[in-house]
Amino acid sequence: MSRVFRRGELKRAVLHALAETGPANGYVIMQALAERIGGGWRPSPGAIYPALLALEDTGLITVHVQGEARTYALSATGRLEHERAPDLLDAVAARVTARPVDRSLGSLLDEFASTYPHRSHRVGADQADAISAALASTVERIETIANHRST
Repeated sequence: MSRVFRRGELKRAVLHALAETGPANGYVIMQALAERIGGGWRPSPGAIYPALLALEDTGLITVHVQGEARTYALSATGRLEHERAPDLLDAVAARVTARPVDRSLGSLLDEFASTYPHRSHRVGADQADAISAALASTVERIETIANHRST
């Protein structure tokens, strides 16, 4: 999947998420961004938490720590920065929904395996052999399709 954010946009997007949610933990911020941007995009903690740390270091957000829990909120400076580009999340969402969907083979196979309605159905040896042969044939067809992908 291609990059969702351009340089510097992720930090500003976090500011927008906080403006919409109010004080929130990292998980809530990630959920808000995923819902707002859509298109199947999901933020990773490996991107969000460094962005939160950088925003804290620059004084754009404040952090309230209570035990293990951290709650992030916009500072006055962060609110001003947020107001400089009020339609940022709409612009990012438009880019995400406009791009072609690019999925991995693994995600497609996982989706099939998890949603197949008879996956726990027990089969006899003859049935298992026939199903294995069908799956082997399907693997060959998938390989043919995957290797002839247009770019």
